[in-house]
Amino acid sequence: MMVMVSSHYHFLSNRYPSTGGLYNYVKHIFGYDFAFLVAWFMFLIYISIFWANATSIPLFARYFLHDIFKSCHFFTILGYDVYLVEALITLAVMWLVGLLCMRSKKTTARIMVARTC
Repeated sequence: MMVMVSSHYHFLSNRYPSTGGLYNYVKHIFGYDFAFLVAWFMFLIYISIFWANATSIPLFARYFLHDIFKSCHFFTILGYDVYLVEALITLAVMWLVGLLCMRSKKTTARIMVARTC
């Protein structure tokens, strides 16, 4: 499935080589109104999965660093214990990644390329 999606993106990026990604492709093929709807749906999709990416940070910390951040029990949700230190680390990592993306586009691009290799 991913090969099919990536081949379509490859085709579209060669045919419409400007910035904008999916919005740009839909705008050229279907027009501005449909591109506006697609952009809003993409925004809603990104916002709806943001929590899953944010909760992965303390899970990785628990797996690799074991129980060093398990202090100050915050609350329990669906049998999963949330600790204040883990929540603060998650907020700090999200803040640092956001700051990095806003400040240095070249560094962000280099990190993304390095992570794909």
